[in-house]
Amino acid sequence: EPTASRVALQVEGVFAVNPYPAFAYERRNGRYRSPPNPAPGINPYALFPAHGRLEPGGYEIKENPHKVAAAGIHFTLKLTFDPRLDKAQRAQVEETVRWWASFGGIGARTRRGLGAVKVAGLSPVTEEEVTAKGGMLRLRPGGTNATVAWNEAVKRLSNFRQQPGFARNPPTPPSNIPGRSRWPEPDAIRTLWGPRYTPRDHEPEHPVTDLYPRAAFGLPIIFHFNGNGEPGNPDPTLEPEGEIERMASPLILRPYWDGRHYRPAALLLPRWQSALKQKLKCKDKGAGGLSTWPNDPVEQATAAKNIPPMAGRGDDPLSAFMTYFTEV
Repeated sequence: EPTASRVALQVEGVFAVNPYPAFAYERRNGRYRSPPNPAPGINPYALFPAHGRLEPGGYEIKENPHKVAAAGIHFTLKLTFDPRLDKAQRAQVEETVRWWASFGGIGARTRRGLGAVKVAGLSPVTEEEVTAKGGMLRLRPGGTNATVAWNEAVKRLSNFRQQPGFARNPPTPPSNIPGRSRWPEPDAIRTLWGPRYTPRDHEPEHPVTDLYPRAAFGLPIIFHFNGNGEPGNPDPTLEPEGEIERMASPLILRPYWDGRHYRPAALLLPRWQSALKQKLKCKDKGAGGLSTWPNDPVEQATAAKNIPPMAGRGDDPLSAFMTYFTEV
């Protein structure tokens, strides 16, 4: 029969909740520009789901940008234990709170550092403890500002995936538009879909032809090609194979409190290797059985060598990012 939990949680004394729109659409010549402009302190890479949506053509706003809570909320978390809990069980609950304080959060997008919390009086979980659980933790030098540390952590992932001159070709003057991606997914999709997404100056050229390594960082991934994204001509979307549409990222980014400083942190959760084996489908194309990453070590090394952001950093995309995360 259903029974009440032997641990009760209660939140008390909440203050400093100041929600505000994360983005604002700018209107020019009667049309709204997309993407919208981020508010001060907002990281657009981490918060892109809060953009809102425009009507087709951009003349009207279909969904306003979402609101976020300003940093600095304080509250008291009260835990009440049933008298039947023994000392070991209470310690287990307290240890759970300690791990949550180090790597968890409140609300949406916690794996990208939103809603991160600091719990007064708790010691941080160490790199050695994470390793013992089968995870991987990497830290960068920090300071006194949690928001700065968070932004730096997210920027490392953004740069790894799409920085011009590193993860994609630099712009060709006089254009300010970044060049082609140095990751294989866009060309793999062009090969899969054919002429529909292949203009004459963008014939597939990447040496890795049938892998989608960035899927390991979480799904879905929407790929926008010029001239697409309208009804009847959708942007290709990578999703997990099967009935599900999402795969949570095995990577957590956040500001990490080490007892003295807030440090940019990247954490791979235990069993993160399973994300590399995830089979994929391309929505609207009906193509399934696509591979995130090969299983064979020789094939892994060969593919990694031919993907510039990964080359020399690791034989899978997640390990390569963790190496990149701590580089100067």
